[in-house]
Amino acid sequence: MNQYQDLVDKLLSVGVATTQTLAGCSELEIAQVQSSISGPMPRAYLEFLDVMGNGAGWLFQGSDIYFPDVLNCKNTAKEVIQTSDSGYKLAPTAFVFYSHQGYQFMFFDTNNGDDPPVYRFQQSSYQPELVDTQFSNWLSRCVDESCLSWPNYKEFLVKEGLVDI
Repeated sequence: MNQYQDLVDKLLSVGVATTQTLAGCSELEIAQVQSSISGPMPRAYLEFLDVMGNGAGWLFQGSDIYFPDVLNCKNTAKEVIQTSDSGYKLAPTAFVFYSHQGYQFMFFDTNNGDDPPVYRFQQSSYQPELVDTQFSNWLSRCVDESCLSWPNYKEFLVKEGLVDI
């Protein structure tokens, strides 16, 4: 069983995602993501792709994290770094798995084991900051925060006529 099944169950039970909006990547899609780097992809991230790599409802809404958008995240990261004038350079083994609104991105180093630390770089920063010591912890925290805020967010979406849930 995938280590993220409890997160999937939580997303479904709270309503952040439905069985129609939660989808993992196919083996071919996972292979495409893996081929975008040299070296092995961490197990924790591969398991994320397997269960929700194509979407998880409202989780990460407005961010590029799902397939195929994730394939362009490194290019976005390079633009964010260039705009920041920080001089920071991503290591060749860095994998950018998340970008948000063109001003921040998150990444891990593929050489840092099966469940690597997650770092964030923001346009206003000059260096990345450690967000979590493990990808799986970061993902769990994101799911928890999304599930906690979902009732209020859902109410807002309905009130504004943005969705009919």
